[in-house]
Amino acid sequence: MLLLYHPSPVCQAVERMGLGVLFNMDTTVYDFGIRLRQLREDRGLSQAAIAKKLGVSKETVYRYEHNVQDPSVARIKELAVILNTSSDYLLGLDNSYTVKLPALTEEQRNALNEFLRVFVGNQL
Repeated sequence: MLLLYHPSPVCQAVERMGLGVLFNMDTTVYDFGIRLRQLREDRGLSQAAIAKKLGVSKETVYRYEHNVQDPSVARIKELAVILNTSSDYLLGLDNSYTVKLPALTEEQRNALNEFLRVFVGNQL
């Protein structure tokens, strides 16, 4: 098994938090930019829309998506909120595609849970 360390500023920040970032070549390789772009597109947002919400230029979002520039930890938290996901998913610490939902009524929660039981089955 081959393990690689990616020395980007984001990975270094995660490592300083005691979480270390190692990539196993036998599995899907984590790529922050690809994850960010996929989430943005899944939400129907443009780079300009994300940039406006973050208070940065469209070019900055482009650089994040192309791994030319790493966002700060604070910016990653903002992105997670904007994209309704977790910072762990954005950082590659969790590979489960995550969608955070706003507060739901009990009826909505029950309907969603029933849908998930039927759709996902015993995987929950």
